[in-house]
Amino acid sequence: MALHSIQPTDPRTWPWILYVWLAFALLGFAKPVWRWFQRKRAETWPATQGRVEATEINQSKRFPTSTSLSIASFRYVYEVGGTKYIGIHKKQFGTDEESDNFLRDLTGKEVMVQYDPEQPSHSFVLDSSINSLLSSRPPLAPSPLELHRYWNPLPMWLTRVLPLVEALAIIGFALSVWVNVGALTSRWTPPSYFWALHVGIFLVFFPALLVAQKRAGSTNRKDFWKVVLKGAPEWMKYLLYALFAYGAAIGIPSWIRATQQPSASPQSSGFGDWTAFSAAWIVFYWSSFAILYAAMQQERLSPRCVNGHPAPPGASFCSQCGQPIRT
Repeated sequence: MALHSIQPTDPRTWPWILYVWLAFALLGFAKPVWRWFQRKRAETWPATQGRVEATEINQSKRFPTSTSLSIASFRYVYEVGGTKYIGIHKKQFGTDEESDNFLRDLTGKEVMVQYDPEQPSHSFVLDSSINSLLSSRPPLAPSPLELHRYWNPLPMWLTRVLPLVEALAIIGFALSVWVNVGALTSRWTPPSYFWALHVGIFLVFFPALLVAQKRAGSTNRKDFWKVVLKGAPEWMKYLLYALFAYGAAIGIPSWIRATQQPSASPQSSGFGDWTAFSAAWIVFYWSSFAILYAAMQQERLSPRCVNGHPAPPGASFCSQCGQPIRT
């Protein structure tokens, strides 16, 4: 394989598809960076006591191919210099159940509000204030999803294998992107052994599918991705939704061309071409990685005893061995 005129230090030689990937990455990080900037600025503002007046749950869809996200918000009032102001705090969740739990019993409770001394109508509620607000409520009984994870946890052998499968998935994703960039720009032709990425899909997607089925259980189909991606960062979810759209936009036309103009070349020999296959590989590898990453994050947070046995939420000792629950 031969790279032609790509110079890593000269952006003018970079293929256009690389700019597409960079745009996706920047979009994924834009919101977290903006929230971080708002929080840092608000930490220097004076604080006053506010009160939660009302709560609301709305739906939001960031990409046409994604499922709806649940947006929990509460309206609060605060007073500065004898004048009352209104502010709204929003938080994004995967399911309405999580939003309901976040907003539970908040109406009428007091919350600390940071306000801009130059424009008191601009306000912000810090994470520390939210934590204090939530801790003032009585504990809630475990949700059906939490109990489902307890009664149907991932096997110990599977949790030990998942880090290796995660590594294979991210390596396969990187190689698939490499092939896709080369195929779209015609700057280099992948050697035939890159078809091993076909086999790699089975090595990572079937374990990811098993994990997803374990986590989702009898979840409604429209909430499937919300449940199996619970625990993954937002940018990872947004990138997955964008890749679904990208795979359809790039892969489907290539498949149509391949069926209409069959060729005996290694790139198309009756199966499609490098562009179509690499677009599909990208989606499969990244979706597998996202599912496995989210599952491992939730497994780390789920209560287990010192011997590794799963425990129901709120338990102090293991029902199997009597050992204390790890904190």
